Amino acid sequence: MKFKFISVAFLLLLSTVNYLQASIRASTESIVFSKILNEERKIVIQLPKSYHLNFRKNVKYPVLYLLDGDANIGHTAGTLDMLNYYGQAPEMIIVGINNTNRTRDLTPSVDKTRKQLSGGEQFLDFIEKELMPYIEEKYRTENFNLFAGHSLGGLTVMHAFQSRPNLFQAHFAFSPSLQWNKKSTAKQVIQYLVKNPKIKNFLYMNLGNEAGEMKEGFLEVVAALSKFSPKGLTFRTDLLESEKHVTTPIIGQFHGYRMIYSNWEMPQSDEAPTLLAVKQHFEKLSLEYGYKILPTEKMINSIGYYYLGAKNNPKMAIEIFEHNVKTFPESANALDSLADALEADGKIELALEKMSLAITISDKLERNYLAYKAHHKRLKLLMAAAE
Repeated sequence: MKFKFISVAFLLLLSTVNYLQASIRASTESIVFSKILNEERKIVIQLPKSYHLNFRKNVKYPVLYLLDGDANIGHTAGTLDMLNYYGQAPEMIIVGINNTNRTRDLTPSVDKTRKQLSGGEQFLDFIEKELMPYIEEKYRTENFNLFAGHSLGGLTVMHAFQSRPNLFQAHFAFSPSLQWNKKSTAKQVIQYLVKNPKIKNFLYMNLGNEAGEMKEGFLEVVAALSKFSPKGLTFRTDLLESEKHVTTPIIGQFHGYRMIYSNWEMPQSDEAPTLLAVKQHFEKLSLEYGYKILPTEKMINSIGYYYLGAKNNPKMAIEIFEHNVKTFPESANALDSLADALEADGKIELALEKMSLAITISDKLERNYLAYKAHHKRLKLLMAAAE
């Protein structure tokens, strides 16, 4: 569809596309019986808004496994989807894990000052050996998994970071309860950093206005991260003393995504990037994250409209839009954009052909369906007038 551009930086920041307006994700609940835990576990799954679009049906997605899913999935999805909408982060599948016995599941060791038994290792076994295979079989998942948790959930994330370093490729720990069992997990993390000068992973950790051993454990891990800084480990830590314990995951989700995807956006320049520059950028991202990452339809579309509008170069726009149609042959939006450029170049008959195909493959419930119909009607009138 048509856009008005102010600058290339603005273009690449927004990466606006009409068929993916920011909206609330739909949730699907699943019941997974765990032989390891000997109980049923409720899982809440949120798929990206583009998951079921025809031209995305071969695309795989990273997966965020979220502890305390019932409490955190709303703000987590909202933050992620807004960043994705503006081209700052990829789309993800979110798997929220609800609790049955929270303290049992989210404590990796027995705190002798408490009577509560620890089941943290069994809980991680459930995630690794039962939940992840279930999600990977049922959905189109990429080989890149994130793990996020708050408080005791953050403790579990930090424990998994050092005890199962290859299970997740990124870890978000919000106000982790590192005071647990005389700071045993904090000590294990520090030993892991000492013994492993190379760690290929991402780690974000924050703390609010908490005090005592909780803050001590956090600061000890922060100091170790700064001192040893393992090669390959990208990390960020925030001490948010103006925030309370309950608000750190809200701010932390944003900072965590910004840390891990700091290089996601195309570098800004005075000119729109070429298709070659876009390809090279995403090849670099693929190398960094360890899986194949392709340019999105909306990014290529935006570049095409820059050449069509700001540069008044319909022939270059046609080349770019044709690339998008070839890459996403079932995208009505890509065909509509190509028709715009063909029309601007005086190729009305060919533009009408593309719009006819766009209407054929478009879902009548798609929000732009009526716009496609109007575009098709206008091209027919132009054809009739030319005859």
